[in-house]
Amino acid sequence: MRFIFVLALALISLNSFAGGGWAELKPDDYLLWPGTYGKDKIKVQLVDDAGLAIDPGGCATDGAFSYYVQSTLSQNVINRIYSLLLATKMAKQSLRIYVAGCEDGFPAIQSLQF
Repeated sequence: MRFIFVLALALISLNSFAGGGWAELKPDDYLLWPGTYGKDKIKVQLVDDAGLAIDPGGCATDGAFSYYVQSTLSQNVINRIYSLLLATKMAKQSLRIYVAGCEDGFPAIQSLQF
């Protein structure tokens, strides 16, 4: 009985973290786009030597090199995310992003941590 309880607890714990992940962005590793080719979306593009983006949702077919801020977030949250991305970029500080889901075929930023 105890084995079944531990197994159930392990499965619940794994599922609660599935589908998302944290990544660190260093200031020299990315370019910040406030609007991309006529789209009203915020794009974080990794520079060549920064490697590939984490892609827990399997959004990109050839490897992800960018993130988009999730467009379904409220406009206030999107504004705060952009402000923090811009401030940390200009201050040359690192920050962590939480990536889950997809946005236009790329991993979607859901949250930030500074």
